[in-house]
Amino acid sequence: MTVDDRRIFEFLDGQAGHAQPDYLDDILTRTARTRQRPAWTSIERWLPVDITAQRSGLGRPVPWRSLAVFVALAVLVAALVAVAVASRRALPAPYGLAQNGAVVASINGDILAVDAGTWKTRPLIQDDKFDFSPVFSRDGTKMLFLQSDTPIGQGPDPKLTLAVADADGSHVRAITSPMLDLGWFDWSPDGSRIVFIAVANGRSGVIHVANADGTGVTAIGDVELHAHYVTWLPPDGREIVFRSEPEDGSTDGLGLFAVHPDGSGLRPLSVNAPTNESDYQSMTVSPDGSTLSFTRWLEDGRPRVYLLDVRSGVERELPTPGRLAQRGGGTFSPDGRLVAYERIATSGEFQAVVAPADGSSTGVVLGPKGQGLPDGSDTGLTLAFSPDGSALMERLGGDDNGTFWWVPLDGSPASIIGAGAFNFVDVQRLAR
Repeated sequence: MTVDDRRIFEFLDGQAGHAQPDYLDDILTRTARTRQRPAWTSIERWLPVDITAQRSGLGRPVPWRSLAVFVALAVLVAALVAVAVASRRALPAPYGLAQNGAVVASINGDILAVDAGTWKTRPLIQDDKFDFSPVFSRDGTKMLFLQSDTPIGQGPDPKLTLAVADADGSHVRAITSPMLDLGWFDWSPDGSRIVFIAVANGRSGVIHVANADGTGVTAIGDVELHAHYVTWLPPDGREIVFRSEPEDGSTDGLGLFAVHPDGSGLRPLSVNAPTNESDYQSMTVSPDGSTLSFTRWLEDGRPRVYLLDVRSGVERELPTPGRLAQRGGGTFSPDGRLVAYERIATSGEFQAVVAPADGSSTGVVLGPKGQGLPDGSDTGLTLAFSPDGSALMERLGGDDNGTFWWVPLDGSPASIIGAGAFNFVDVQRLAR
């Protein structure tokens, strides 16, 4: 562990207080345990016992033909072992801390591979379509992204297609037909399905579930709610959670809900009446599925970030110094201990803040600053944690022109990953 590594844990200890677990001891204990090599990696499992067993004495000389056969057999066995090891590569759990893997980005309609050391890019997926918003599956083996036959932003909104590729950008295949208002998609925990919203039967905001292998798409037509922020509920994905958005702009039916992927079992998660038509915005889900975060505009006209207990429906506001405005939902760290969101000054200047998810501290601000309106209505900051929880990925700006930053939590200098239109970045999860 380096000095920089220790700095983030010292910060967390100071913010969480003595009542919280000792993060540094936690990590040291975790890293001190070295897992045994799996039994299947032992070559003796793939060789006859009489070959691997040691024999005493010199024995008779081995004829050259026998030696050649033995060498050929050894080469074959080595190849089989290599294939077996590769095919049984450990995969990360769908939620929790993971190792950082490949970095991908979409810039100006192209999917690019990004070198995490230099942030230099190279083409990853090259075709004649406008490709953007790549997202790795939770096990890191596949990648999902959006495609348009025409450049976005030039003319009417185009129909979009969901496409899936292997993690290295190979074997691209469309899993939906071109659809209107397609957006806000999320991988299921096991990587077999994708939930998204799109137009169906003339209604927008309809929840759809697609098989990741391209074998079918189902619209949840019985849910007569205009949905947004659709997300699989961890840890098993038995339900989909979302915010309902009445199309008439009223508060009737506005709230947070859960529903089974087949459309059954619709139930409300938010038990309090919405304060206004902008309530329950920017919903995100904790890695263990116990908590939802959302943004609420209060009577002073400025937003605050709240957490909702999924089981009880109890809501609590995250603390902020001097009652400053906060918005953007709460992007949870992979281990669920931290939450990141925007903090907005009375001047309208905004910046990311990282704080303990239990509300024991107001946290610290970090990363680039932006300028918006004091009411928080036009901030342009998108936040996500790296799989290992050591950094924030921050996009400052809008779809038409945004800059993505890599912001270490230990206070090290931030780096620009990329800039341009429809700039989205994601990092592959690998087993630790």
